[in-house]
Amino acid sequence: ASHAQLLAYLLPLVQAIKHERHLPIPPAEAPLAALLIERAVTSAAKAAAASASAATGAATAAESLSAALTLSSCGDVSGTALGGGNTSCDLAVFFHWYLRGEESDPRHGPHFLAVHEALLAQLQHSAAGSELSATLSLQESLVASLSAVASTLKGSGESRPKRIARLRAMFDAGGALHSLRALQSPLRLPLNPSLCIVGAVPERATVFKSALSPLGLTFVVAPTPWTSDLHYSIIFKSGDDMRQDQLVLEMLRLMDALFKEQGLNLRLTPYRVLATAPGQGLVERVPDCMPLAQVLAENRNDIRRFLQKFHPDEHAPHGIAPEVLENFVKSCAGYCVVMYVMGVGDRHLDNLMLCSNGVLFHIDFGFILGRDPKPFPQRRIFAR
Repeated sequence: ASHAQLLAYLLPLVQAIKHERHLPIPPAEAPLAALLIERAVTSAAKAAAASASAATGAATAAESLSAALTLSSCGDVSGTALGGGNTSCDLAVFFHWYLRGEESDPRHGPHFLAVHEALLAQLQHSAAGSELSATLSLQESLVASLSAVASTLKGSGESRPKRIARLRAMFDAGGALHSLRALQSPLRLPLNPSLCIVGAVPERATVFKSALSPLGLTFVVAPTPWTSDLHYSIIFKSGDDMRQDQLVLEMLRLMDALFKEQGLNLRLTPYRVLATAPGQGLVERVPDCMPLAQVLAENRNDIRRFLQKFHPDEHAPHGIAPEVLENFVKSCAGYCVVMYVMGVGDRHLDNLMLCSNGVLFHIDFGFILGRDPKPFPQRRIFAR
């Protein structure tokens, strides 16, 4: 299997490891676990070699850019053909976090822990592996800091504006998040290992209006030839099991890649979710979007008014730029198919999001495979 193929199926493969616990051999020597450990360690070594090659410089500017793009391929399955072979460290990073998220399982946790310890031990056998192991340790420190801050703010009982002000103050000298204001060295983000963050933007930190008080954080990304936006925003959730959302979005990313292989781009938005523990996780924030309920409330129950504000075209049908209308139609059709196939329930106007470019996408996948908290949902969710 290619790197991209293994990465696309990594999450269910990690779940399959638990079925090897009955084998009369050490966990790390079981066939599937041994394969994943070997590929993760190898990918880390290849990524380090590609990085060293890019750092020493190529013979021409084109060769240098090619080396950089090879290194940048970490983590993005949605934009990669499943048959491709990439050199990246994302396999090892995600393998680490997928194992970490299952170690607290009362039945299979010890088996996952043994495999995880074997992975970390194998990484220590090379300089590249040791460097990646240090990166994983820093990522865990980052998550631990966010978890502690989330717990503090959630238990404070203060109003939302006061919690936001308190969160932003934590980036000041002596605060719990002061080290994130400007990192000593770039750190690969656990949610997206292809990006290296160099610090946070305190004035963009927020606490969302929710019973769980999720944190909204924006990081400064180290500039690279393949990134145009120097900021990357995430949501840190504590008190919510993100593993099911993670699975649904991995399936969505796989379906999107398969559609694109057949020349069918349905404008799907497989945003990233990473469960760092059974009760917490990181979520990618999609820019320039809002819940459909808010769109309708602010635009007289007419989606066309919303799209006309951002992309007007008086000569086009409905006064909207054709490509924007195409985005809306294709994304609606794509999500209708995907959500039906996965049996996603609890669909309402607050978990349907609409971007300013017309792309519609779904969030919040707490009910799947035909389960729904409302046995008799509304028959129509769009205003006529």
